[in-house]
Amino acid sequence: MPKCPWYNSGLCYSRRAIAKYGSPSPEPVVEDICLTNKFTSCPLYEKPGPEDGLAEALGVEIRKGYYPLVHVLSEPVNSDCPFYKLVKTGDNVYVAYCYITERYITRSAVKKCALYWDRCPFYEIGANMELV
Repeated sequence: MPKCPWYNSGLCYSRRAIAKYGSPSPEPVVEDICLTNKFTSCPLYEKPGPEDGLAEALGVEIRKGYYPLVHVLSEPVNSDCPFYKLVKTGDNVYVAYCYITERYITRSAVKKCALYWDRCPFYEIGANMELV
């Protein structure tokens, strides 16, 4: 089922929504539109692109390997993994980083880092590196 690329966890992350509400907000979310192929009819929708301005609207520093639509979390997700770092980059805006892969963790993988970190192959690599 198609959904708006600006929708995540009940919040609208479009640059227009952030400009209007000051941060990602649940205010403009209408699930009958956001979670269907009607999302392009939303007045806050704009086609995402490499220069979509989302990072600037969120006040997030642009870094190599960081893409707001893929990496931004709407709430903090903590992990006991010693190689996991949660970074608050603005109001209700977080990103997660893995020291072993030296990359930001996609929001779809963050939950796994929180729940199954001790079974992660990157954790095992890091644990073995620590012993050396």
